[in-house]
Parts: sequence; C-alpha cells; structure tokens
Amino acid sequence: IIGQTPGSRVNLRSAPSTTASSPSYGLVGYQVVALQQARGDDGRIWYFVEFPSKATGWVREDFVDLR
Repeated sequence: IIGQTPGSRVNLRSAPSTTASSPSYGLVGYQVVALQQARGDDGRIWYFVEFPSKATGWVREDFVDLR
C-alpha cells in the first residue's frame, strides 16, 4: 500500500467505489496480495487485496504498487 505519509490509513472498501462502505483500513507501507481487479464507477482500476492478517477489501489503483 502506498501513500504520501508512511503509516497513514488507506480505506479498504466493500466494493470498488469511493461511496462503498469502509469497514476497515490498511496502513501505508503494508504489503498486500492483489487477488482481483475491477474498473470502478469512477473509471479507475480497483484491486481487491488481502493483508497478512487476512483482512480484505478494495483499494484504488493509486494506493497500490504492483511489484
């Protein structure tokens, strides 16, 4: 998970949309596994990711660095 401030929160969404509920969050710097991708209603790519803790959710492309 990437962002401007290490350790800051990135919302994990229940669906690939900024209007979807955000039941949890991840922190900038965490490593995740991208399990799926979809185009959101905003036209952006979203990734369904899984954290080492097994928490899952949708994150917009500008918060994910695929390496």
